[in-house]
Amino acid sequence: MFLDLTADQERIIATAKELATEFAVRAEQHDREGSFPFENIARLKETGYTTMTTPREFGGWEASPLTFVLAQEQFVQGCAATAFAINMHCNSVGFYTPFMTQAQKERYLGNVGRKKMLLNGFYTEGGGARSIMSPASTARKVAGGYILNGKKVFATLVPAVDYFGVSVSLEGYTGPGSGGCIFLLPRDTPGLEVEETWDAMGMRATGSHTITMQDVFATAEHRIGEEGRLAEEFAQVAHWYCLSFSACYLGIGQTMYNHVLDYARTRKVQKTGQRVGDLAWNRFAIGEMYNRLEACRTLLYTTAREISEQRPYAERQIPTVEMLRTYMAENMLEVGNLATRIAGGLGYLKGSPVERAFRDLRSAPLHTLKRDEVLELLAEMELGF
Repeated sequence: MFLDLTADQERIIATAKELATEFAVRAEQHDREGSFPFENIARLKETGYTTMTTPREFGGWEASPLTFVLAQEQFVQGCAATAFAINMHCNSVGFYTPFMTQAQKERYLGNVGRKKMLLNGFYTEGGGARSIMSPASTARKVAGGYILNGKKVFATLVPAVDYFGVSVSLEGYTGPGSGGCIFLLPRDTPGLEVEETWDAMGMRATGSHTITMQDVFATAEHRIGEEGRLAEEFAQVAHWYCLSFSACYLGIGQTMYNHVLDYARTRKVQKTGQRVGDLAWNRFAIGEMYNRLEACRTLLYTTAREISEQRPYAERQIPTVEMLRTYMAENMLEVGNLATRIAGGLGYLKGSPVERAFRDLRSAPLHTLKRDEVLELLAEMELGF
């Protein structure tokens, strides 16, 4: 689809492409070793990419959701794990900014923008959407603050994070909200520990370890947003998560398509001498991949542009962006299936970009909300009960 890009958007996209090219050289090694790409994170700080969604007044780029989507679609094509890891930081800045006090903005956003510090929100406890919106981790009110206890899994980017955003349920809460809230804590907070547990099929370099909280003390100054209104506030900012994750899925699908397109143009069938792309079934597969990529790209860009222009979706915003994300995931998985069929054995062997991309993409349907949860949400909305 046509996009009339600004000079700032063109600069950001060009930076994303340059970083993708640089990081692609070492992506396979980090994947094979399961090692965290500290050198990539250092480069992201150096270029300012880590300030993507930070307001300009605090030293950031203040990218709109559309600009962030366009950049991440390109960036993820170099090293998907690095792109997903920094995605969480940029998302969290977008999440938290509307609910921060001015003092919190000066402290947190000032450090993110001017000192290139990183933050991330950690919500997952292994129970899907219900555990994210109603955490098992708890906060108990005490004199001067709260005592936090609990555990978070899949804590992406944690080897490099300076501020840990943790979701908890308030013990004894009787207010009008859902009862959850977020505390944003410095890495060295007593009782906050990281357990190095990450060893997964794909996204092996994201450093998505486990966090434990043992009698962690936090004050009201660490709390982001209103007490007890985690779910209600999340509903207002979920587009940061859904749109940028969709961009990452799309970029990985595009990566696989690019590799097999080149393969189909240049590789010849040994027995007949035909190019792989001369075979009818491979042409059908390439056409199907292109169709899904372009349809998803149009849907993503359109939604991101509308949200960036603050066109209201009202109560349909959560269903709309979650529907988009799960739709993107399902379609890119099929693009991945088709790509591996065309690539044959080269798409199955370790060290192949197609094989690595396919494993990375397998995380897409596992992200909350899952497809069945989104379909149930859509049905409830349409049925009215």
